[in-house]
Amino acid sequence: MKPFQINVVELLNSPNAILHKFGLQLYQAVEPHLASGQNVIIDFSGMRNATTGFFHASVGKLYQEFSDQFDTLVEVKGIEQNSDWLDKFNNAINLVKNPDKANEIDSAIAELFAS
Repeated sequence: MKPFQINVVELLNSPNAILHKFGLQLYQAVEPHLASGQNVIIDFSGMRNATTGFFHASVGKLYQEFSDQFDTLVEVKGIEQNSDWLDKFNNAINLVKNPDKANEIDSAIAELFAS
């Protein structure tokens, strides 16, 4: 079966992957293909901006659901154009792998906003 290839900029119709809902759009576009065992190529070429929230809602959620197959089924292109995006991509996966770390971060953020 031919891999499903998706360009993030074309999917979002924007070079700015900055909103949580944009991450969910990517997740929803990719999830059915991974669920059927199809290889997926996610192409970040042409992006100008990407946020941590975007990567958590897309890559993190996909990794959480398909952790045992993710490295085999998912290929990423174009992310090397920005080392910060690669860090955010990897961080989204690492937080799924280490839920205690995610809880620590959530607690630290909550403390910042506590009155």
